[in-house]
Amino acid sequence: MRALRVGLLGPLAGLSLWAGSFAVAQASAPARVATRGPISAALCRDLVSQLAAWAKTPASAAYLSPSQRQRFVHEPLTGCTWFTRSGPGTAPSDGLPLSSQAGAAFATGSFCQTYYRTYGIANPNGTPIMEGVTNAGWCSNGYSYMWLNWGVNCSNKTYPIYGTQVTWCGTARVATSQSSNTSCAPQQGMNWDWWYWDTPWWHNSGSYMRTQVFCYSNGGSYTWGYAYDY
Repeated sequence: MRALRVGLLGPLAGLSLWAGSFAVAQASAPARVATRGPISAALCRDLVSQLAAWAKTPASAAYLSPSQRQRFVHEPLTGCTWFTRSGPGTAPSDGLPLSSQAGAAFATGSFCQTYYRTYGIANPNGTPIMEGVTNAGWCSNGYSYMWLNWGVNCSNKTYPIYGTQVTWCGTARVATSQSSNTSCAPQQGMNWDWWYWDTPWWHNSGSYMRTQVFCYSNGGSYTWGYAYDY
């Protein structure tokens, strides 16, 4: 079994912990984070080879046009990417609130925001192949604490070559390299298993995504994950 891992943290515990200080949040100037990047050539080659093999089967004709099937079969074996993105009308997706870069204590007005986030992998043509999706509403007092208003709702989007099952969906308060203030910066996330189309009894576990949300500057966030394991 091989694995594609992007991010520094493993799956979090599936419980939400609501303890924390209500002191004024101190912005620690975390670094802005990427929303897209390459995966290894070896993993990309294996992924594209699987997709090409599926595109040659009669079953793929129900999902792909003849030209799409040919594109999958002849797709280059390098250039796959991981990506994160947000849904329309939600809080910023390119990570961090602008005021977090100032490195000084501050307070802003209270707010509530929707955080629709995806984390996944795409083939060399940019077509998403497997995605985790979390959607939740968080509210903040503007300076020290965030609480869950609704959700978390979790799902997967995949090509028909794969099946998926969400195994955990929830929130956690765990420190990261971006913020150790778990009262101000909780997380929403999910774990999932997936299986290959012709071996539905063989589940691959360990895929996950996490989004850390921030209590200041109208709700910045950052997302990371582990989107493929085979």
